[in-house]
Amino acid sequence: LIGELECDVFFDGTQFKGTCYLTNRPKLDVIGLDWVEKLGLLELPLNHICNGEQLTWLSPAKLTQLAAKLISTLRAKFAPVFQDSLGCCCNKIQVTLRLQPRVFKPKRPVPYVAHIVVDQELDCL
Repeated sequence: LIGELECDVFFDGTQFKGTCYLTNRPKLDVIGLDWVEKLGLLELPLNHICNGEQLTWLSPAKLTQLAAKLISTLRAKFAPVFQDSLGCCCNKIQVTLRLQPRVFKPKRPVPYVAHIVVDQELDCL
């Protein structure tokens, strides 16, 4: 599996939102048991499902082309978000930072049982 996609599902008169699992193999449909139950596929003969409508898959080249088009549209529509600089509201707000000298705040008390877990998490940071 290379990812998952939340999508609207329409099949044989049934509609719901579900998670489709993506693979790097074209035409490989991966659904979970929740879909099988919601779509009522357990009650249907297998050949009814397999001989039904086939999904149309896009080629990798077409997907790349559509992704590039979407990215360029988003970059044009939300240009300030994609700038290399930080945003600035310098004209609107004036901020002053006052530091107090020699201020020490000890760590918060942690239950004895949780010390190991907390120390491991702090080491990761």
